Amino acid sequence: DALYAGYRGLTFGLCNCNNVMLALCQSRCDYGSVPPINMLKVVYDFLSLHRNEIVVIFLELYDCDTLHKFYDLVQEKFEGNLTGIMYDIRTTENGSLPSMRELIEMNRRLIVFEKAPSRCAQQSLPYGIHEAHTYVSETVPPPKIISTDNNDTQNLTVTCGIPEGPEHPTNDTFLMLVHRISPSGREARHQLSGDSTSSRSIAVEISRPAEELMMLSKLCFRQHERNFGIVAVDYWDTDDVVLFAKSYNDEIL
Repeated sequence: DALYAGYRGLTFGLCNCNNVMLALCQSRCDYGSVPPINMLKVVYDFLSLHRNEIVVIFLELYDCDTLHKFYDLVQEKFEGNLTGIMYDIRTTENGSLPSMRELIEMNRRLIVFEKAPSRCAQQSLPYGIHEAHTYVSETVPPPKIISTDNNDTQNLTVTCGIPEGPEHPTNDTFLMLVHRISPSGREARHQLSGDSTSSRSIAVEISRPAEELMMLSKLCFRQHERNFGIVAVDYWDTDDVVLFAKSYNDEIL
């Protein structure tokens, strides 16, 4: 449903349930899990039907041995058809990122990143799977809006720092805007400090989340002089995110 609604990035958690079954999960198998092939078939069918679309997948690893089991399963069940459309950044000269048009022309329209615990950092990565910390700069999520009695407006400091991934994003990396807070419908006043010389306050109506994301994207551009390519959100209405993505692309193109 997410792909057909307009999302082009998905995050899957990988668990090794009882050392028997590889499953997509949310950190623990007993929280609920599904076979990874079910979700990957949805992605593969979507990309097969829509030849001008690109999908990015993030794999959250909770056990060090799940990644290679996952890759072997993909190879076995899809007989190389899914890995055949995966793009491996390491195969290009200087590890540079191609444009979306070039990815479509090469029919390499699936980009996969993994995020593993630090204890797994030295493991080798299969073809088409990249370490997110090497290629993706993630911004700091904005602070949560906490309601107070008789006062729904607070002064909050919002920055566009990068705690994960390359500290200084370049044309060979992705800049990801992180906003994992559900819109609260209240008004908050954010103190924006986009540069070292000045700061200004902007009233943001959280009930209009597309405007909130646009404001944060401009702050990030002032700090890093780069537009971002990925936005990460949790529990947002689909229309809000798709509306923002369309407005943002129209503005920067």
